[in-house]
Amino acid sequence: GRPQPGALLYRKRCFILAQKPIVVSKIGYEHTFAGTNRQDVGIMFDKVKLCLDGCSSGNYSEIGTGLFAQALAKRHDITAANFDHVVYEEMHRLIKGLRFTPNDLFHNFCFTILAAIETDEEFVVYYCGDGYIFAINDTDNMEVISVDRGYNNTPPYFVYNFIAPELLTDYKDGVRFEVKRFSKESYVNVGVGSDGYNYISDLSVSEQDLFNEALRQGRPGRIGQVINRNSQSIKDDITIVL
Repeated sequence: GRPQPGALLYRKRCFILAQKPIVVSKIGYEHTFAGTNRQDVGIMFDKVKLCLDGCSSGNYSEIGTGLFAQALAKRHDITAANFDHVVYEEMHRLIKGLRFTPNDLFHNFCFTILAAIETDEEFVVYYCGDGYIFAINDTDNMEVISVDRGYNNTPPYFVYNFIAPELLTDYKDGVRFEVKRFSKESYVNVGVGSDGYNYISDLSVSEQDLFNEALRQGRPGRIGQVINRNSQSIKDDITIVL
């Protein structure tokens, strides 16, 4: 079955290579079959690893994720203390500049936001919506942590803070980021990913092991090979920044 909230542990094997920073983003089979674009975005800038996962029912989710990722990447003042405030400022600026209606927001700006921000002492992960945290600990093992709270495909989108409550079915009181911290005394690298990682658990055990070992080692080419061999099984877009 699917990974449950909590942590899965992938242990190192002998004679590994050092983990390297990677960004992997692949379109899911259902999007390819329907002729729609990849709606995930994963980028790395400054000390920030960012993953945005667009809502599949939005007509232009890939436009919203692309615009917002670019907007955040231009903000070189992001810190582990102000990320949520910067997100609010940039979303407000884009919505105002684009003159989007509530309907426009539903179709463009409904996306989950996950970010891992590195400081001198720790990795700070902000998340609003579902997805995964990937944490390499000091024994070189990889912990995979689901942040899904049983949303059942209705996760909280930060854009709901800009839509009148009477137009919303859920989250009428607004949404906020949750935060997890990983001390560098125990962790050497932390990243984030979209819920498309759910479908890795549908692969054979050997393919799951190959994928997670390549991810832990920072080998995007091998990750891509596993995804390509199993493209019909990975139905949703998958993005990981680690």
